[in-house]
Amino acid sequence: MQAASVASFRVAPAPRITGTPQVGQVLSAKAGTWTPTPTKLSYQWKRAGTVIAGATGSTYRVRPVDAGAALTVTVTAKRTNYKTAARQSSSTAKAAGLAYKNCTALVAAYPHGVAKAGIKVNLANGTPRVLKGPPFFSTAVYTLNKKSDRDKDGIACER
Repeated sequence: MQAASVASFRVAPAPRITGTPQVGQVLSAKAGTWTPTPTKLSYQWKRAGTVIAGATGSTYRVRPVDAGAALTVTVTAKRTNYKTAARQSSSTAKAAGLAYKNCTALVAAYPHGVAKAGIKVNLANGTPRVLKGPPFFSTAVYTLNKKSDRDKDGIACER
């Protein structure tokens, strides 16, 4: 009994991402040109190389947790009698955070506030306290929201 022949896809150019990698913005995956035309294309977005659960569409809205991380998308092509093929885009620049107008807006995105990298304690009236909830650690996002660090302890809008 002879095995069935399975052909391979070709893709050029490789998949790419368009849009601005900034929290709140929508990125789009451009699949590239596959030969032959697949009967199905699927998408998987990744943050810093790690799969983002549920991010399987051709577009992706950059989330607060993406700030400071590069994003990629893997496009997978399927067609009967062809070997399934997957190609990954190049990385975006690191996603930029946002400057929020007040702590109410910041805490909606980051429930325990935003801290500079390396902060280990919360200062309450000058007294060190253990962090109650883990803030989002990002010096870049903290710098954008430094005005909301009323006690100057390196954590903006801590709870």
